Parts: sequence; structure tokens; C-alpha cells
Amino acid sequence: MHYECFGLLDLQGSHRMQGRGSLSSNTVNLSTQSWGCLPANFLPFGFGDTLNPVSDDGSSPAISLQQPFRYFGRTHSQIFVNNNGHLTFAAPRSSYTPIQNPGIDIIAPFWTDLDNRRGGTISYRQDKSSAVLAQVTAAVKQYFPNITFSASSAFVATWANVPYYNGGGVLSFQVVLVSSVHGSFILINYGDMAATRRIWRAGYNTADSVNSFTIPVTNASELSSSSNINVNGRWSFQVDGSPNCKPMNCLIICNKSHATGNSNLTLPAHFFPFGSGEMANIISDVGSSEAIVLQQPFKFFGRTHNQIFVNNNGHLTFTEPLSAYNPSLDSGRDIIAPLWTHLDSRRGGTISYREDTSSAVLAQVTAAVNQYFPNLPLPFNTTSAFVATWNSVPYSSGEGALYDTVDSAHSSSISLLTASELSSNSNVNVNGQWVFHVYDVCDTLGCTGNEVCNFRDDYGCGCMEGQRPNPETFDATEVCASSTGTMSLSRCQLFESDFPLEILHLNDPNCTGTVEDGRVLFHFDNEVHICGTTLSSNGTHFIYQNSIHSNLPAGIISRQRWVNIAFSCEYPLIQTLSMPMDIQAQHR
Repeated sequence: MHYECFGLLDLQGSHRMQGRGSLSSNTVNLSTQSWGCLPANFLPFGFGDTLNPVSDDGSSPAISLQQPFRYFGRTHSQIFVNNNGHLTFAAPRSSYTPIQNPGIDIIAPFWTDLDNRRGGTISYRQDKSSAVLAQVTAAVKQYFPNITFSASSAFVATWANVPYYNGGGVLSFQVVLVSSVHGSFILINYGDMAATRRIWRAGYNTADSVNSFTIPVTNASELSSSSNINVNGRWSFQVDGSPNCKPMNCLIICNKSHATGNSNLTLPAHFFPFGSGEMANIISDVGSSEAIVLQQPFKFFGRTHNQIFVNNNGHLTFTEPLSAYNPSLDSGRDIIAPLWTHLDSRRGGTISYREDTSSAVLAQVTAAVNQYFPNLPLPFNTTSAFVATWNSVPYSSGEGALYDTVDSAHSSSISLLTASELSSNSNVNVNGQWVFHVYDVCDTLGCTGNEVCNFRDDYGCGCMEGQRPNPETFDATEVCASSTGTMSLSRCQLFESDFPLEILHLNDPNCTGTVEDGRVLFHFDNEVHICGTTLSSNGTHFIYQNSIHSNLPAGIISRQRWVNIAFSCEYPLIQTLSMPMDIQAQHR
């Protein structure tokens, strides 16, 4: 990975200047004070930047934007850079605990509990220099090739080598707000990101939560190698009016018209609107679109795709274009083929596509999915629709309609005698329409037969109707054997009480729970998993003691403010037990 190194010098306590050099290395020792080495995808920072106050939960003062920033229908003329990894517009925000729906317009490159008192810098500037504007203009044009764009302003905020609160590593990330008369965009750049057990969230949200997106990464360290635009450590979003939301369910709807050689057809009513504002494929025998960056990633049987190709011969692929016109059920790739055959747009017709987030289309798709899949665990709410249309395109011979996955573990083929039958057949009792469910977040949770997939602040395994919650002990059970102890809690009862599993731990915060058969297990022993266990004696027994705690900070809405469940294992003094030096001995 290529790094650029910056040295910062205090000037009157409010600005810092930088010196620059560069080096290539896979590992770089980052100072927590005045020097840092950041990946080359960062925009320059430091010189001319304003520093945020050195404060645990501090924020910048109100920053008047030289060019107002359009954000999903609202125009903001000021902004606040908050130390805990987020930008807000209406007021500063000290919150260090990420909330799914905070009720404000917020951009959060990495929302967690940070503390620049222990090192690092948080700085910002408004940049209209020709060099930076050219750089961000080129980036936006590369990631959104179908949009005319020329940047006129860039707001750059950088967190450089800022530690977590109470330690645990440092983080470097940057967010750039890019504005022009053509629209508004966000670039989020990630450098070295230390992993953490703290609660964190990366993405953005709006006051009404209609437009929101959470970067689908489970470990903070993965952010520096993740992307939605195929540039490691960089995420980009258009935010003036194109929402990007976390997909919970993904479906395919295939609409079929009359498959004939007639090029003067009126499309059936069950087709979605197409043509206006769409991109058209090149006129070619076996051509394809360019790589289309999906503003909302599409989950397809366990894999998440950030791009897609519309291929002229009647299929969609994700990793590369495909010119093949002979259909193959085991194609060795993820593919969606509404009509895979030899088509030739040189002889007429159009092949076009768009990603649609208009309220009318989203409402139409939502209604269709809820009609065709009435037994989903939760009502379906569409947040994005990618529409590709082959209109009156002539074909040669041989046809097939199917989808398939790279390992062929999931595939389906529409079995009909002739292509003309597609317009009068269906799997949802709507002639000419076929619908398939290709991803469900509930399938990934592993809920048991005594649990049900449910949604509160996020998806999880809830308790079946009729089960009585026990918010005091969460149906705790304890097992003691040979100087070891295990305490288990009901996963569904923790979920119903709004306790995420990742915030629970034993006396040692590094000792977290594991899930088995709907139970969350916490284990200690007197060898390698001591986990803050104490050992005492009451005159007749050895007593091993530990507790389950939560690190639930203020700001999380929960029926339980904290958890503290103590448990112990007792053994007669006549039993021979080892007591490692790491176990704290207590006397009674």
C-alpha cells in the first residue's frame, strides 16, 4: 500500500502546517502526536486546515459553508465536525454511541467513541483550489460516468491517528463533501483502522430516515480494504437526491412481453416505465454495458455485488461482461438471465437500464413483493430498484430464461416449450411476470425453532409469541465442572430487551459470548480463559467468581440500562485445584 506522510506544526493553537514525504510499505508505525502516514487515496490535509478542540466528546464551532450543500432535498449552509466521527448540520453532536435512526441529517464516516486528548488530530477545511477540484471532479466522473459533473467546492474533514476512548488502537479516515450545480457527493476514505469491540457505525442517515446507508462491514479493520466503487478504502455516494440504503431483502422481477419478431409492440402494463432518463447499451451483436456501479449493493445468495453489467444477449452479470449467446445452466458465475439467447440490437430495438429510487416505482415494487411473498418475516420495503429493459430486440435462435450462481448451489430455469409462452405464464399468477427471492437477511441469522426473525433497531432472533421474557436474568443457566464455569443467557430475551450481543462480556472485556442453539455462552477456566475470574475461600470451599457485564453507554435506548449478572462455582477444599498467578485471590 502506498502511504503519504505528514508532519504537523502548531501555529497559534488553531492551525497546523504540514511537511510532506512519501514511502511504500505494508506496515507503518503511526505516531499518535504530530506525524502520520496515510494512504494515497486521502486528499491533502493539514496545511490551512482548522483543528478541532482537543476534547473527549467535542466538536467544531458552526462552520459556514461557502457553498451550501444539498442533502436529500434539504440545503444546508453550515456544518459541524464532531470528534466522535460524524458530521451534522443543525447542531453539534457529542454522542459517541451510534444510533440506527438518530432523527437528524448526519454523515458518519466512523461513528464511535474517540478521544483526541490521547493523540491524533481532527481537522477540516473548505477547498476551492484548482488541484483539489480537479481531483474530486475526476473521481466523481469515474464513479458516476453517467452524470455530468464539475466540482465547485470540496469540504474535507480528516481524523488522523485518533485513538479510541480508553485505548485499543488508532484510526485514520477522511470524509469529503463535493458540491456543484450538478449535484452533491460524498467520498469517504479509510486508512489504517484498528479493530475494536466497541459499537460503531459507518454510513449516513437523514432526519426522517427515508434515506440512509450503513457500510456492510463487520470489522472496523476491513474498512480500509472495502469499497462500493472498486477502490480499496474508498466509498462514494450521490446524496443530493439518490438514497442508498442497506438491503435487507433482494428480489428479481422478470417481466415478459410477446417474444416475436415484431418491432412495433406496445409494452404490457406490468412493465415498469422505461426509456426516459435511462442509459442505452451500445448497438452491437454481442455487446454489453460498461461496469455499472450500484449505489445500493445487491445481495445475491450470500454474496454482495457492488456493480453489474447489462449484456445484450439477455442476461445480467456482476463480475465481468458476458458475450455468450448459448445459454448454460452451469455457467460458473452469478448470473440473472431473463431471456438468454442470441440477440442483435443492430437490427432494431433498444436495451436500456437505470437504478430507480423514485417514490412511484418503489411503491409499485413494494406492493408487488408483499403481494407475491405474503409470508416474509417482516413486510418488505423497497429502497432501490435496478431496471433493465430489452425493448423489441430481434433475436436469432435458441433461448433460455434462468438464474444461476457461481457454485450452481442456487439456480432456477423457466421450463417452457417456446419463448412465446413466457408472456402467458408466471410463477405469481400474473401473466408474463416471474418473481424470485434471492436473498433474505433472516436466513443468515441462524434462528432456532424457538426463535423468530424480527426487527427492532436491527434484525435479530426474537422470542416466539407466548414466551415470557425474563429481563432480570434472561433465563440464565450455570454449569460448573473441574475448575471451570459457564453461564448462558437466552439470545432472544437479550434481543427483546435491546441488548446487542457484542456489548456483553465477563470481568475481562475481551471475554465475550458465543452463540450455540439460541443461547449466549460465557466461559472461564483457570488456564487460558481466566477472564478476570477471582478465587476465594470461605473455610470449606474454593469459590471461583465472575460476572457478565454490559458496556452499554448513555444514549442507547433500552429497557435495561446495564447488565451485571454474577455467578460462581464452588469446590470443596479437599479437592486439589491449581491457582494460576493470573487469578486474583480474595480472602474472607
